Order: sequence, then C-alpha cells, then structure tokens
Amino acid sequence: SLSATFTAKIPKAGRYEVRVAYTANPNRATNVPVSVQTKGDLKKLRLNQREATKENGFQSLGIWTCEADESVIVIISNADTDGYVIADAVQLVPTMMD
Repeated sequence: SLSATFTAKIPKAGRYEVRVAYTANPNRATNVPVSVQTKGDLKKLRLNQREATKENGFQSLGIWTCEADESVIVIISNADTDGYVIADAVQLVPTMMD
C-alpha cells in the first residue's frame, strides 16, 4: 500500500474547508482512507472516488478551525481499497465565521 501526504501551513487564523481533487471513474475505489490532522484534531474518513466531486473538481472533507502557522496534514492512502485511488490536489479554502 502507498500514500500521498499533503502538508500546508495556515497563514492566518480562521476556519478552513479542506478539499481534495480527483477524477471520478467506475474503476476507482469506494473506500479510500483519508486522514486530516491539525494541531487539535485527527479525523479519519472514507471517500468514494466513483462519485463525482461537487465543488469544481474538489470534494469537501470538512471545516477546521486553525491557528496561524499551524500545519494541516492530509494523507490519502490506497491501503485495503477496492479500486484505483487518485490524489490530484488538496485545497484549503478560508470560510466565513458563523
């Protein structure tokens, strides 16, 4: 099994939506393990890459509150998956405060 790790340093404190980009296809995995780690949180998800992305080629993984200079780490793996895994990009988008 292999993995791709994306690390980004947050320039300004705030809330950030973490998104991943991939191309959907019937030969993709339905159970892609994805981990998002911030200073105060580790979230493990499963992503179905047979389904099309929803945000201009990106799929949201959730929203995190981060401090300035904090690192956000996203790990995408193909461990125990049922198809091909694609990892094109990771995007952190600042969001409005609630």
